Amino acid sequence: MGFDIKDNIAPKINWLKVYPMDTISYVGGFAQPLLMPVLGKNNVFQVQPDTIPVQGKIGLGIETYDFLNNAQNECSPYTIEVFTDNQLTYFCRLDSIPFSDAGYINSFFDYGEMILSGKKIQKLFVDPNNRLEIYKTAVNRGLIAFDDDSVHSVRIIATDTYGNEAALGFFLKNSKEVSSYGYKKDTLAVAHFDYSKINVFENDRIRVVIPEHALFTDLEFQYGESRSENAPYSMIHEIHNRYTPLLISYMLSIKPEKLDNKLKSKALLARINTDGSLSAEGGEFRNGFVTGKVRSFGRFMVAIDTTPPVIKPIRFNPGAKLKNGSIISFQISDTLSGIRSYSGYFDSKWALFE
Repeated sequence: MGFDIKDNIAPKINWLKVYPMDTISYVGGFAQPLLMPVLGKNNVFQVQPDTIPVQGKIGLGIETYDFLNNAQNECSPYTIEVFTDNQLTYFCRLDSIPFSDAGYINSFFDYGEMILSGKKIQKLFVDPNNRLEIYKTAVNRGLIAFDDDSVHSVRIIATDTYGNEAALGFFLKNSKEVSSYGYKKDTLAVAHFDYSKINVFENDRIRVVIPEHALFTDLEFQYGESRSENAPYSMIHEIHNRYTPLLISYMLSIKPEKLDNKLKSKALLARINTDGSLSAEGGEFRNGFVTGKVRSFGRFMVAIDTTPPVIKPIRFNPGAKLKNGSIISFQISDTLSGIRSYSGYFDSKWALFE
């Protein structure tokens, strides 16, 4: 028996983002993406100004949601289409995504924008290492480029499963003008990484090995290092930036400093969070480095964990008399590296704790 779901509400488009896609591309005279609020009513949306000057290869993205009648939850539109000069250049249908492909969602959305602002911008172009099968049409992977000075129309249509549509229209114009502040040279970039190959960056203090197809697209890899009194056992290493997603883990090795032999077994890699706190990333000391697998970029250091876990009884007191069928439970916690294993015993005999 099916559900009687009513839906005559069209999707809503909140934001438009325009991306310069290479080192010679600009949006509005700048080398950075342009994020614009979207206004509209009666399912017709627009941006102001409605003509955006661009140069080189350009990508588009929108934040859009769909709603059902008498429901507050936000859904995603079923399809999104992009028409450039009335020609279909991009068509995405969100029908199903296998669990095995879930990691590619970080390429479907603008991962960096989600972390930075919380906005869920759906990229209307396809990264080279995005293997989702939801893309039915993607001319030039959805990227746009013009070789003339004409004004070109763009129309983005978001449609829900009941056929309700929302349309955003604007124009792009090829412009050679670049702001005096538009040129952005990334002084932290130390290497160019090809997403389809194994990439290695190393010096005498660090080694980064990124497997092939761990990146979603080519990367201008950034690296920096600094010292802090809060990191006595190594330099602080800035591994690219936390706004760039990865599909799989990479290998990170950091050379510790002033580490006594008795502490080597206690050493681990630690991520420095934005609030200054540490999160354990595991790893072990071998061949002069602390090495482990890491799933994301960010700031890392070598830390030492010499504090044992804490065990607290839950809902019973030590020494209490328990009846048959009683349940005893404990809370186990650790301040840094986490719980590797645990075992329970009654009168020195092992017992299953779940």
